[in-house]
Order: sequence, then structure tokens, then C-alpha cells
Amino acid sequence: MSYDFSFEKKNAVILTSCVLLIAVLLVLAGFLLGIRSSSSNASASKPQPVPPVQARSVEKPNPLPSPPTPLDVSPSEPLPASAPLQIEKPSPDHSHKSHPSPQFSLQIGAFRSKQNAEARVKILKDQGVAATIMSIRDALGTTWFAVRTGAYSDLPSATKAAQAMSATTNEFVIVRPAQSL
Repeated sequence: MSYDFSFEKKNAVILTSCVLLIAVLLVLAGFLLGIRSSSSNASASKPQPVPPVQARSVEKPNPLPSPPTPLDVSPSEPLPASAPLQIEKPSPDHSHKSHPSPQFSLQIGAFRSKQNAEARVKILKDQGVAATIMSIRDALGTTWFAVRTGAYSDLPSATKAAQAMSATTNEFVIVRPAQSL
């Protein structure tokens, strides 16, 4: 038996051709896997066309924004009495003195369009929730229409009411300070 490991020209050609064959097979396999995965991903989630964004001029924000004013969107005719949602109002706590005005309210949504806010109020009224629209201007001067309900003097009672409303109406309800966005 010969342990001669001499590197001949014939062995170099065979070794080089094997390495090139393996490289070609790996590239081909990667290409085929890439095509297969991209075609299955493309059919599962086709990208939606992005609407063009209109450039808007940036105005200087007012140094003192006007206080928010809630808009009344109560219907002229009474609502049908089909199991209206009752939200508990907290009983006044006489053990400590707090601010007489409500500190928290429940926010169901905030919209840039008043029509969207009115549509959400209508849906909530159909579910028996008395909601109002509060118009608020942010620091950049954008007007937001927040859909709010309830007035609570403390955070625990507002949180409890938000959980009850979320469970009853299947709406995403958050507790917000009464006069802020």
C-alpha cells in the first residue's frame, strides 16, 4: 500500500471540477428556493398601492391654543329602549377633597375627519352609549375629533368603566385626562 499523496495535474482538475459543480448546485438551489418562497409570499400578501401624500404647508402653531369644546351630537328623537348600556358613575368620595370638575373620560377614538367621528358616535348610540365629540387642536395645529363618553373624578373608577365598556361593546376604550388629546 502506497501512502504517496503527490498532487498531480489530473487530481487538481478533478478537485477543481468537483468544487465548481458543488458551487453551481448551491447557487441553483438558492435560486429555486428564492423563487418558491417569493411566489408563495407574494400570493399571501400582495402589497397594497400607497396613495400619494399631499404636501401641506406647516403653519406656526398658536402660542395659546383655544380650550377644547365638546360638540353635542345628540339625536333629536329619543333612542329606542333596547337594553341601553349602563355605565356606572362613581359615587362622590367624601373622605378627601378633590377637584369638582371631572378629571378623566373614556375615549373610543380620535379622528381627523368629523364625519368619521360622527359615524363612530352613531354606532355607539346604537349600542346605547351616550358619546360626544370633542374638538382638540394639537401642537402642530391639526384638529382632532375625539369621541368621548363619561366623566370620572379618579383613575380607578374610570379604568373600571373602560374595562366594562370594552367587554360590552367590543370597542377599544382608553382612559384619558378630561380636557386633553
